[in-house]
Amino acid sequence: MSPPLLEVEGLTKHFPVTIALFPRRKIGWVKAVDGVDFAVYPGETLGVIGESGCGKTTTSKLILLQEAPTGGAIRFDGKDIAALAGPELMRYRREVQVVFQDPYSSLSPRMRVGEIIAEPLKYTPLCHALISRSAWRRCST
Repeated sequence: MSPPLLEVEGLTKHFPVTIALFPRRKIGWVKAVDGVDFAVYPGETLGVIGESGCGKTTTSKLILLQEAPTGGAIRFDGKDIAALAGPELMRYRREVQVVFQDPYSSLSPRMRVGEIIAEPLKYTPLCHALISRSAWRRCST
C-alpha cells in the first residue's frame, strides 16, 4: 500500500473567547476542532459530514492553510505543510481542493440534473477525447 497523500494527526483549532471591554480580556476558548485524525490515500476522495457547528468548515480551512492550527500536523505527500509560502503554497492549493456544499444553492433550479452532472466534465480535457458532442447533448436533455 502506498503512503497517504494527505495525513492529518491530532489537528486542533481553538478560538479565544473575549470580553469586549477595554482592554479585551480572554475568558476562555471555543474548541472548534479538537483532535481530528484521518488519512487520504491516492485515488481516494474524502467526504466530511456532521451537524452544523461541528468543525467541518474549520477543518477544511486548516487543510487549505486559510486558518492556522492551534496544534497537530497536516502532511501532504509526506511533507508538513505548516511552513509553506509563496509558490510552494500555490502549488499545494492547486493539488488540494475543498468543495463546500450549501444544500440550498448547490443545485440550480434552471438546469436539468443531467446538465448539472455533465457540467464539470465538460472542462476536463480527457473527457473531451472520450465523449462525443452528441453524447453531451443527450446528457443535458
